[in-house]
Amino acid sequence: MLDLRQNPTLNGATSPRSYQNDLRAIGRYADDNEMQHIGLYEVEQGFVLRGFGGSDRSTLLAVEIPDSELESLVVKNFTAQSKEGYGGHSHLCPTGYEDYFRSLGWHLDQHGGKKIGLTEAEDGFLVTYMDLPATSQGYIWTYRSFIDSKADIQNRLDEAFGRRARRR
Repeated sequence: MLDLRQNPTLNGATSPRSYQNDLRAIGRYADDNEMQHIGLYEVEQGFVLRGFGGSDRSTLLAVEIPDSELESLVVKNFTAQSKEGYGGHSHLCPTGYEDYFRSLGWHLDQHGGKKIGLTEAEDGFLVTYMDLPATSQGYIWTYRSFIDSKADIQNRLDEAFGRRARRR
C-alpha cells in the first residue's frame, strides 16, 4: 500500500477523478520510483501496479493503490516536482510512463472505458477494458482490447501534446 502521509489539496478543492488524471499520477509514481516493464490492473478497490525496479532493476515490485489514496496521489501530481535525473524510461515511452498514461487515460475517458488493464510487452502495451455500448438488446458490458505499438504510443503522445498546446 502507498504511504502518502499527507493529504494535499489543490487550492482547497479536490481534483476531478478521471482516467486521464488517475493514470497520469500512477505513471508518474512509476517514473519517480524507476519502475520498468510494468503492468497496471484496475481492481475492485483501486489499482495494482507491478513492475521491475530496485538498484539492479531486477526486483519485481507490486504496489496496491487503493481508491482511498489515489486522490492524494493525483493531487500530489499537480503540486509536487517530478524526480529529476531518471533516464531509465521504457523504450516504448520516451518521456516516461506519466505522459503515455495521461494520453491513454484521455482516450479511455473519451470512449467510456472501465475496468482497465495494461501490460507492457517488448513491442507495445496490451490495453484491455470494458465499455457499455448501446445494442439492440440494451446496454451490455463489452470486453475490448487493443495493442499500442511504439508508433501508436508516439502518435498518442503527439496528439496529447497538441491538445495541450492548443489550450494555451
